[in-house]
Amino acid sequence: MEKASEKGFIDIEEYVRELIRREVAGETGYDIDSLMEKIKPRIKRIVEDIVNEYMRIVFENRQKIAELSEKIDEINRKIEEALAKPAPRQIQQPRITEAQRPRRRKRGIEILHEQKILFESRLGRLRDRDRFFDYLKREGAIILELEGERVAVDPEFWNNFLEKISSIKTPDEVEAQRYLSPLEKELFNRLRASQLVIFDSKTRSWRVMLEEY
Repeated sequence: MEKASEKGFIDIEEYVRELIRREVAGETGYDIDSLMEKIKPRIKRIVEDIVNEYMRIVFENRQKIAELSEKIDEINRKIEEALAKPAPRQIQQPRITEAQRPRRRKRGIEILHEQKILFESRLGRLRDRDRFFDYLKREGAIILELEGERVAVDPEFWNNFLEKISSIKTPDEVEAQRYLSPLEKELFNRLRASQLVIFDSKTRSWRVMLEEY
């Protein structure tokens, strides 16, 4: 079809006829016009087949181009939608405060440091009390064997207690307790009940009657 256009033929069928005339023009004994009339229908069918095949290819290519164009448009649309959406916010994990953290179970010696004195009669459902007091002693606690129970005392509290009662110069128990804190007063009375604290008339001070604790 391109060659027909280049040669100046508008009708491809005429172009085919012209080619046949040229091929048989040099042959003698042929009536060209009669021959052309005979093969005209065949030429027409051949030309139609060629044109139809050409148009089919053109149509398929156009259809493929159209489908490709639609896919490109769809991709562009999705890209534009994605760009238009706000960026997803990062989910910030809530901070765990110290109050929210699971608390570590305190050790017995830590409890003693906080409370200063632990009376055996107030330990509740403690299973192995002997083991508990042995543990406190290994950790440096003062263990007192008083009347009816054991008492664990924080060593720093105990030393301050001894220093304080040694500075009290009155032999009167009631008056002496005026110089003590409520916790010191309770310890003083428990020691007095077990006859483990006395007023030394020579030194004019109170002292604990314990060689080992």
